[in-house]
Amino acid sequence: MSPSTGNIRRASLLPDGARAFLRRRLEEALGLALCVGALLFVVALLSFRPDDPSFNRAAEGTTRNLIGVPGAYVADMALQILGFASLALAVVPFAWGWRLLRHRRLARWWLRLALLPAALVATAVTLAALPADAPLAYGGRGGVVGGELLRLLRDRVGAGDDLVGVAGAAIAAVLLYLAAGIPWPAYRAAGRRVGTTAGSAGRALAFLYRGLRRGGPGSAAAVAAGRRGASRAWRPPKRPTFRPGRPAAGSSRPSSRAPSRAGARPHPARRRST
Repeated sequence: MSPSTGNIRRASLLPDGARAFLRRRLEEALGLALCVGALLFVVALLSFRPDDPSFNRAAEGTTRNLIGVPGAYVADMALQILGFASLALAVVPFAWGWRLLRHRRLARWWLRLALLPAALVATAVTLAALPADAPLAYGGRGGVVGGELLRLLRDRVGAGDDLVGVAGAAIAAVLLYLAAGIPWPAYRAAGRRVGTTAGSAGRALAFLYRGLRRGGPGSAAAVAAGRRGASRAWRPPKRPTFRPGRPAAGSSRPSSRAPSRAGARPHPARRRST
């Protein structure tokens, strides 16, 4: 085989620009599918009804799940197996889809996909170890998986529910952080935004509360209107305008153009001698 034939075979059918364009569109489509799927899964979990049709119950009548019959089946199976930990099945894929929509590469996606089941199991065990007076989910707080693993750790290892809950929470937090693929600076930036928003809302509520205490809603509105009027009344000073041949406003510099005398004739232009 000649070198030219090998180069032709190795050559791509599409130019580099077209390949990059198609790759970006595929990433956006995959990210959008993950985000939409995660949101639909959350809606199916939140609108779950035990009397809807499922794998364990054949019911007649209208399905009250907002996603319909498929949502009722999926929500019943997820809550029975994982309990409240099934919400992590929506949070982590949504984080993946959001990064893909923003054209952020999801490095080592295969490792994050492999860590997701371990994070779900650790979260289920942590929820199953909560106190008995905590709210129950359909099938238990941690589902069948969390309840059985907690019972196994309690019988074989002899660990108490408090120790299992603390250790499981630490392991679940680390595994969820690694599986989501969101870097630490993004968490810090989100925390700053949340703190700034909360601070602004707190200052606005405190200002409104002080105005209401002074004399009712009318006084608060008057104070707010006064502040807005004061902010509108102040204007920055105007800069002096410079025009060619004229002194600036407030300047004592004489003009470069000499004043013309009344009745004086302009001097004729000097001609060059040829």
